[in-house]
Amino acid sequence: MFGYKRNATAKLPKPFWVLAGGSLINATGAGLVFPFMTLYLRQKLGIPMTVVGMLLMLNGAVGLAPLMVGGWLADRLGRRKLILFSLFSWGLATMGIGLADRLEAVAVALAIESLMGSLFDPAANAMVADIIPVEQRAEAYGILRVVRNLGIVIGPAIGGLVVGTGTYLYLFSGSALSALLFFLIALFGLPETLPIKAELVSEEAPASYRMALRDRTFVAFCLVATLLSLVIVQLTTTLPVFLKDERFIPESRWGLLMSLNAAMVVLLQFPLTRLTERFSRTRMMALGALLYGLGYGAVALAPGVVAVAGCVVVFTLGEMIYMPTSTAFVADLAPAAMRGRYMGLASLVWGIGYSTGPFLGGLVMDRLGGMFIWPLCLLLGLVSGGAFLFLRQHAQRATRETSAAAPETP
Repeated sequence: MFGYKRNATAKLPKPFWVLAGGSLINATGAGLVFPFMTLYLRQKLGIPMTVVGMLLMLNGAVGLAPLMVGGWLADRLGRRKLILFSLFSWGLATMGIGLADRLEAVAVALAIESLMGSLFDPAANAMVADIIPVEQRAEAYGILRVVRNLGIVIGPAIGGLVVGTGTYLYLFSGSALSALLFFLIALFGLPETLPIKAELVSEEAPASYRMALRDRTFVAFCLVATLLSLVIVQLTTTLPVFLKDERFIPESRWGLLMSLNAAMVVLLQFPLTRLTERFSRTRMMALGALLYGLGYGAVALAPGVVAVAGCVVVFTLGEMIYMPTSTAFVADLAPAAMRGRYMGLASLVWGIGYSTGPFLGGLVMDRLGGMFIWPLCLLLGLVSGGAFLFLRQHAQRATRETSAAAPETP
């Protein structure tokens, strides 16, 4: 396995590794906070899960517009500038969440964090598509997932211990500092990768998303991915609260379960990506959706931490298959001049899932009980998997049209 890693990654360019190294640092800081956000909001403000879900829904909704604007800015102004602005602003906003002591202040800080954080992914994913050939894109996005999850192996485990002392401010301080450190690394180590041809086309038609929205294959993918994102987002919203309230699993154990998820990605993403590259992207996305549904659905039957760990293993396998494959699928579809916009629209999927998923999950938990969430996740996973299979024939024709062209460089 390690011999494969050396051979497979030897030809990846230096800017990619700068991005990967900074992502490792930032992910460690993010892992301190995001698994405990719903617990923090509920315990600090003493509000019911429906209100917590509504707050996160509004926070996600605020981040929807920047995803669209961020994709356009990445194509117009460049990837590097947007990455720098996003990291610096996001770090400050994260610190603001930890310092806020009222519902209104927390809501404003969350909204700013969402606005600034939403600008990062379209630019970073477009940068990878700029510098990585088609045949290595799934591998490159997989590597980014590995380094980010390596950080998340450490973050939640430390965060769980810190939360046990009741000191949430340290979590937010560490997360903010990691973002600012990544900012410095990007400032001195990342070049601009916007292709010259793409820059010229972008200046001729700077605000047009019409081309992307005319791509029926891409639009169909976004619709199905939005549906699946409603399942995925439950990991850091309703699941930790369900495990604590109804399975009596403490925060420290939840942090270890999150570390299990990340450790699997670190150890298994490379060989699994090597295996899945033999099959079509749509088949692998369908398999990933199925495993997501089965893993989350089985939570309803899991009586304790060991059984829940088994569920984590199943849906993490789905995550490792689906995530890099779906990002590579979007990169394959996108013309060079539209990569930022395509990635922005694809990130919009996560914005919709993040904004509506917590609210719907919290509503179900408060009105019907947490046990009802997991059969719904199973259903959504099965429906999404079937839809990806249905998309297969049309997707093969669309990706063949763009896969022959190598990415252009400045």
